Amino acid sequence: MDKTIFDYLKFTKITSSGFRAFPIKEVMPVNPDLNNYFAVLTEAYLVSDDSIPIRNFDQLFLNLGLEKTEKNLADIRAKGLIYEGEKSFPPSLYELFNNISDYIYIRSAESGKIWKHKVSTFFCSENIFSLVTEDYGEFDVTDDKNNWYCIVRDDDPIVFFSVNDKISHGLKTKTKKWAIQLNPDFNYS
Repeated sequence: MDKTIFDYLKFTKITSSGFRAFPIKEVMPVNPDLNNYFAVLTEAYLVSDDSIPIRNFDQLFLNLGLEKTEKNLADIRAKGLIYEGEKSFPPSLYELFNNISDYIYIRSAESGKIWKHKVSTFFCSENIFSLVTEDYGEFDVTDDKNNWYCIVRDDDPIVFFSVNDKISHGLKTKTKKWAIQLNPDFNYS
């Protein structure tokens, strides 16, 4: 098999056994250019009311009566107040990532299998898990030019990204309803 971008990345690998609680900086690749961390919300449901899908952070925090902050996001995750819906991204993410690179690579943390797709296929998919042959697990995703990296889990409506400065600016301005910037010590669990 040809080498992929994953062959060149150095990152801390989380084991799948036991409770995981690591700072986000320890689960993302070691790359000085990818030093901006974000949480991006895909479809979610409130445990207390699963009748309405939550499609962005503004809606999530409004429904919970909380201010949109990193600390409140950590509390929501720690208390298990949300669960996952469909894994799809808002169109604004496709618009932001589309011209940055051509392909993405998805790697299963469980099996090590790798899938290659066009950026448009990934960001426009109605369900990211339709792009892989595994129904569950944790997946590492990056582009062919190493401009960004993300972790997607089947049981979490939040996708965690590490990105370069250019993408960081776009996430803060063009996708702020769906993205929250995180400090490097944010608890990834």
